[in-house]
Amino acid sequence: MDTMNPTTPSPDPQQDALQELARRIAAHWTPDCWFAFVIEALPESIEQEGEDTVHHPPHFLVGVWEPVPAPPLGQLPNAAAIVSRTAQHAAAELLRLVPKDAKLLMLRREDVNAALIADMILCADSTLDGYYRSALEAFVVTERERWRAMIASDYTDRDEGFEKFKSALFGKLNPD
Repeated sequence: MDTMNPTTPSPDPQQDALQELARRIAAHWTPDCWFAFVIEALPESIEQEGEDTVHHPPHFLVGVWEPVPAPPLGQLPNAAAIVSRTAQHAAAELLRLVPKDAKLLMLRREDVNAALIADMILCADSTLDGYYRSALEAFVVTERERWRAMIASDYTDRDEGFEKFKSALFGKLNPD
């Protein structure tokens, strides 16, 4: 006999995943924390394929790293996935990848090489094809360009002291 009350909506497992993820997020690193990462890699899009309109839902990259006795983490996560539809689906997948009740330290986008995680999926997921493979490949290119721009703006091979030395040296050798 079904004891569910038909007027009571069934719980939404995706919403539950967000609540469970929020409950398990650690404020600070401890040696038993798993590390987790979630970003929207592919935005929602609509394409015209001949006379058909094709809706592509957003896709999220998730990655998890096992606890380490002390940072730093390895570059590659222990598990990674691409998940479609919503952040709730991504949260549910992330929770599936870690032990029940594991505490999670969420990593920021700038802490993770998302292009590398996407490359893992491109290499390992034989079912990813067509639009999604092309879109993920484009995401990798965009991510690499984003990293190169950050590197170019934050790092330089120019040392002010050495530049003054060169200027003084070459200024004496070249009177122009």
